[in-house]
Amino acid sequence: MRGLIVVNSTSKLISVDEKVESLVNEFSKRSIAIDVYKASELNLSYKNSSYQIDLKYNYDFCIFLDKDKYLAHALSTKMRLFNNPNAIINCDDKMLTYQILNSHNIKTPLTIPSPLNYKNTVDETFLNHVKNTLSYPLVAKKVYGSLGKDVCLINSDKELLDFYTRFINFPHIYQEYIGYKFGTDYRVITIDKKVVAAMERRNDNDFRSNIALGGHGRKITLTQDYIELAEKVSTILDLDYAGIDILSGRDGEPILNEVNSNAFFKEIESVSKINISSLLVDYIIDEINHNRSP
Repeated sequence: MRGLIVVNSTSKLISVDEKVESLVNEFSKRSIAIDVYKASELNLSYKNSSYQIDLKYNYDFCIFLDKDKYLAHALSTKMRLFNNPNAIINCDDKMLTYQILNSHNIKTPLTIPSPLNYKNTVDETFLNHVKNTLSYPLVAKKVYGSLGKDVCLINSDKELLDFYTRFINFPHIYQEYIGYKFGTDYRVITIDKKVVAAMERRNDNDFRSNIALGGHGRKITLTQDYIELAEKVSTILDLDYAGIDILSGRDGEPILNEVNSNAFFKEIESVSKINISSLLVDYIIDEINHNRSP
């Protein structure tokens, strides 16, 4: 058995390097060779109804730590991907995540997607709809993004207009602010659609709880309703593994915020004392061996 890990070509995040190193070490303990590629090193091309990819070996699987949907699809025609391309796409687009979960009785913040704008002109009708429906403060974010980047708390008409004009050409959404626990959410890791670890993330200086923005993790024991939400979402989105972010409502009820198909493990492993990388590696090996069985 031989595996492949693909990372983004331009990312310089230490957390990515740490995740790759941890996974490679766990595979090595099981005598499984892993090659690591930057996305651009695979030299993807397409001709005559066929993908061309520069690969050294016939790999059994790929852990895809990028969000390039074209490369993910191409690789999935040659090997098993963790996560699969559709799951990556459906999680990467935050509004698409909600649309996929539509009709499944998943509680989410009230959300308004921004219409396409071809002329770079301010749509006053839409902005009035946003502020009259959500009221201030409200949350604005691009549908693509991670680590809390370009997620803003909007407190006035001016801030709303500034955000709208800044991202007028980008798909973005506006949401009600769930602020019953300031700067706090719950990161839940699932593997094979089952919860394996959880932590509370808290940032005393920012409404965003992201570890990259100064948040800190704390070990918690999830109540059953939070576990059921995380596992239900993971199942609907067909995720091999995921980081599911849950907010706490007025009465402590779980409210889905975002779903990450490429969550980092270091902080939650540190606070939970659970080796998530090891659990994921064992799951991948079992999946590949199961598919090989006659």
